[in-house]
Amino acid sequence: MKTFLKIFGIIILLIIALMIILPLFFKDDLINLAKEKANEQINAQLEFEDFGVNLFSNFPDVTVNAEQLTIVTKEPFAGDTLTSINNLEITVDLWSVLSGDQIIIEGVEVHEPDIFVYVAEDSLANYDIF
Repeated sequence: MKTFLKIFGIIILLIIALMIILPLFFKDDLINLAKEKANEQINAQLEFEDFGVNLFSNFPDVTVNAEQLTIVTKEPFAGDTLTSINNLEITVDLWSVLSGDQIIIEGVEVHEPDIFVYVAEDSLANYDIF
């Protein structure tokens, strides 16, 4: 029984260590992947200064955090800033991420947003970026 508890304790410590190390180790790859995938999906340019993944704050969910996020529109509103957000946190169900079928978003927090919405006379809107 003592050896089982020792092995179980070591496994738990390894899992916690991996939860701390993996987001730090893959941070640059995650930043590039997030920007690339987002910019492929929208008709705008998404930028942010810092990006983080936290597995502890909402365990067992994953929290993704982007700081100083901006979305600048492309044609026909080229160069207009659609939004500027100081801090964006998205909480995602971990099991939906691991399964890969459909990602379930548990929550979204937006801190200090500036949103600039324009609708032209011909009914084109700058927020129609998808």
